[in-house]
Amino acid sequence: MVEPSPRIAPPEYREESKKKIRKGYTINQINHIRKILDKAPNPISPPPIIGILNLKGGSQKTTTCHLFSQHLAIQGYKVLVVDTDPQGSLSALFGKMPGTDIYFENTIGPFILEQDELLTELGYPEGTSSTLHYAIQKTYWDNIDIIPCCLENLGIDLELPLIMNADDGDKTRYITKLSKGLTELKTNYDYIIIDGTPSLNLSTINVVCACDVIFVPTPAEMMDFMSTLQFCTVLSETLEKLIESKIDISMPEIKFFINSHRDQTGMNLMRKIIKATNPSRY
Repeated sequence: MVEPSPRIAPPEYREESKKKIRKGYTINQINHIRKILDKAPNPISPPPIIGILNLKGGSQKTTTCHLFSQHLAIQGYKVLVVDTDPQGSLSALFGKMPGTDIYFENTIGPFILEQDELLTELGYPEGTSSTLHYAIQKTYWDNIDIIPCCLENLGIDLELPLIMNADDGDKTRYITKLSKGLTELKTNYDYIIIDGTPSLNLSTINVVCACDVIFVPTPAEMMDFMSTLQFCTVLSETLEKLIESKIDISMPEIKFFINSHRDQTGMNLMRKIIKATNPSRY
């Protein structure tokens, strides 16, 4: 029996009820109690970096990231979510409104493009852009942090190719920049989850190279899965070309994730086909 305890705040009660009815505990309070009772989950070692990617828009990538990160947080894990989609939908779901609360300097942009001068002009110390720590923000969940995104991040894929082409040296660091930045943050989190863009560009390649595992969400529908397979094919061909260009990158494990299914003959058949398809072929 934990209650009452001087270490744990007393429960709150509903004000609108004449009866003494408890509100219950919030997830932040539950995680606090877990720490007090030493019941927090064991740290994940090494912390995995998980990407949610698909070329097809409307495949519920952002929703998957949002719910998956909350599920892990409910278990007591410390999670960092990284929004790389310029639409900024994941950021908005966590209360960070692009164009109102979030601007380019709050995103991965200055780190990827090495724009330290931009950050120093805004009052950050010199060298801030050398890591991603400047971009991490708290959310309304105690154990979920976010690196947000906004529409200005479209500029990354306009400027990064020009920077790469102007560099006669090894191009690998431009492709693995995000991987380096997130690896430095792993000691503070149990999971890092990345919301990818509905496109295949250098930002997406950075996400792929940063991930240990990629989940590709797809409904159990023929047309949706065909689009998913096209994404895997194009991604594989792009990575092969980069490797042929002497760029040192590694391919993460890819898993298909069925995110919409009904007990119907056609969907049951597609479910079997998706489960039998090996993503490593693509």
